[in-house]
Amino acid sequence: MNRKDMMHRNLKLEQMRAKEENEDLILEGYFAVFDSEYKITDTMSESIARGAFTNTLKDDIDKKVLYNHNPDKILGREKNKTCEFIEDDIGLYVRTKINKNDTEALNCYERVKRGDVDQCSISFAIVSEEYSKRGSKHHWTITEVKLFEASICVFPAYEETTVSARQKDVENMEKRQKEVWEKEMLQKLKGE
Repeated sequence: MNRKDMMHRNLKLEQMRAKEENEDLILEGYFAVFDSEYKITDTMSESIARGAFTNTLKDDIDKKVLYNHNPDKILGREKNKTCEFIEDDIGLYVRTKINKNDTEALNCYERVKRGDVDQCSISFAIVSEEYSKRGSKHHWTITEVKLFEASICVFPAYEETTVSARQKDVENMEKRQKEVWEKEMLQKLKGE
């Protein structure tokens, strides 16, 4: 998998709220929290660094809020100002005004309000990241993303994709480290 391809990350919507504001129905909460370690496997993890969304929130991509990553179930979009994406000191905060004439949007609102749906996911491409090895564990800090959409989800999507993508990253890094080691050993054997 190319690291620039669209990826998904999932969170529990512990800070998501369904509320009435004036006469509007609002869904809002954090869809990503900075410096929070996301465990991929027992040996792999990642986190999102502060400022990772700064550039993407200024770009011209018309970001959307969806239900279950389904483009047919749009809850809001930046272009018509029915949702907004805000980066603050905590993370990526998403606020969506629900269309009262859309039964699917109302159903989503009520499911979140009642606690039946309590997870979210963001779709993005990694622009830059930093890798570190902590003993036998591998960690990536995502420093910049290109954000496409945020979804309120019944089931988090694509966890297997995350694991296989990161496993491939580990294999590539270990291969490069081995190649560097072999080159250094060969130079030493030649007396260089």
